[in-house]
Amino acid sequence: MFTIKRQPVTGFSRAKERLDKASRVTDWTLHDLRRTMASGLQRLGVRLEVTEAVLNHKSGSTAGIVGVYQRHDYAAEKRDALARWADYVDALVSGTKANVVTLRM
Repeated sequence: MFTIKRQPVTGFSRAKERLDKASRVTDWTLHDLRRTMASGLQRLGVRLEVTEAVLNHKSGSTAGIVGVYQRHDYAAEKRDALARWADYVDALVSGTKANVVTLRM
């Protein structure tokens, strides 16, 4: 995921420094972005095993013997989850996210 022509991407520290400067927020880590996305995917109704697959976690039900037999890669599900997350973030950034909840009577 984080490669360019099969070479690892470097310079995360410099990128974070630029983000800190541009946002004027410095008390965060890159891992906070993963945590925020994982929590957000759950809020959007993405199944836990798909969220775990997006994060490339091998724990819980996919660890141990289940992981030996469970070989589904969740590629389509991950693609859908990340598209939903991108739409959510885009709506937040663009200000188009409605803050209205429909109540049922």
